[in-house]
Amino acid sequence: MIKVKFSRLKMSLVYLIGSIVFFSWGLGVGKFQVFPYQYLEEVNALLLPHSQEPPGLGNEVSLLDLAFTDEIIESELLYSPLTTIEGIQEKNSQIFVELDNFESIYDDIEVVDAQLLSLDSGATSIQKVSFNFRGKHFDAFAYALINQEGGSKTSTLVIPGSGLNQASMIFKKNPNNYHFSLFEILAELKNNDSYIFIHPNEGVLAFHNGSHKLNYNFITNYQINNGGSYSASYLIQTIAFEKYLKLKYSQTIIMGLSQGGLATMINALESEPDIAIVSSGYSVLNEKIEWSGHDQIIIPGISKRLRAENVKDELAQSKTSWLFTYGLKEKGIYKMEANQSLTASLIDDLPNVDVDIHQEGHQFPVKEINRFLQNKLK
Repeated sequence: MIKVKFSRLKMSLVYLIGSIVFFSWGLGVGKFQVFPYQYLEEVNALLLPHSQEPPGLGNEVSLLDLAFTDEIIESELLYSPLTTIEGIQEKNSQIFVELDNFESIYDDIEVVDAQLLSLDSGATSIQKVSFNFRGKHFDAFAYALINQEGGSKTSTLVIPGSGLNQASMIFKKNPNNYHFSLFEILAELKNNDSYIFIHPNEGVLAFHNGSHKLNYNFITNYQINNGGSYSASYLIQTIAFEKYLKLKYSQTIIMGLSQGGLATMINALESEPDIAIVSSGYSVLNEKIEWSGHDQIIIPGISKRLRAENVKDELAQSKTSWLFTYGLKEKGIYKMEANQSLTASLIDDLPNVDVDIHQEGHQFPVKEINRFLQNKLK
């Protein structure tokens, strides 16, 4: 009898300790948005309804309470608080691009101005690039990490992956962020200025009410249903930003991880930087199966351009030196990529393409990327 009670006590302690550890891990994933946050968000987007109307909805104030729920950063913000439905509409219209086609983006962009902005009493530098695209004016922004000695010949444009306020986390060098290994790469670059692209409604660009920013249930579908795409809007901004960098620097690099990797690939196919690094961002397997939520790249028809045969043809004609990386400790599609070399078998015979399978997970592989850059930079 005593042994039974003691055994039950041990089991209870095991369950208690396990619950505390699991709960703490869950809090850490949610707070810092580290791996596997992006996968959990995708599952949540697929399984949970997004249009549940809470009790009491019946006026503009209640609707605005539903709209502004996402976290804003602790920083000076570029936009004033929004207080009306019309204010939300204005911000959606500000970034809206009607998608007649998503080709020849680079040639249709005219860079008209560039300004280096200072926020937070000089602690935060923001590069603003103004441009015209198919008859409409737009602005693109990035956190700027400028070489204090000046005279840099190389620029690196980093396109963040999935998750809220990722550019800000990268800029602030959050050690728990899944992009963090990036800084071991940037530290090795000489005479280089780095720019961390800021997505619309992210970081200092929040569409906010003073305490929270607009959630994407009030952006994504609005853009698509009006003939546009939030993804297309931000990708066009990244291409315009790269066009500006090519005017200013003798060598340009674009790199991205996860969704940022796919965005890098689409950008570089248009803008042809000197170097493009796509980490866990593209797979030929997506022709057969695609696992993604509304926070991923959604551009009607983009899959046609990303079909294997089209991608290989475009890469072969590209002037860019490409590096694609996949980790053996990945999950899902990119784990299959690492183990089966699905994309590698298609493209690694091209003289301007390298594919590296590394021992890590969903991250930038530092040694492999540094070695590639040392070989390719002039």
